[in-house]
Amino acid sequence: KGPGHPHTNMAKAALNMLTRTSSGEMLEQDGILMTAVDTGWITDERPHPTKLRLAEEGFHAPLDLVDGAARVYDPIVRGELGEDLYGCFLKDYSPASW
Repeated sequence: KGPGHPHTNMAKAALNMLTRTSSGEMLEQDGILMTAVDTGWITDERPHPTKLRLAEEGFHAPLDLVDGAARVYDPIVRGELGEDLYGCFLKDYSPASW
């Protein structure tokens, strides 16, 4: 990731490490399936005037909020169907490398 949002990069790295290091213990001790999910690019957080100009030019984030929510909900549904995903990073609905 670029240097423009170090706080976001740090937060994502921390959540990924939490998932990698704690998911096994959470499952063993508490029966919790911990999974990291990439929701994809669902929002445009540019300054408001820039966002308005780009919207007038037809730009929108590649994914919408419904798609982002579906990506978060997917491992829950898969768990209910017997596929327990934990300790992994899901990108585009599939386990991906960290």
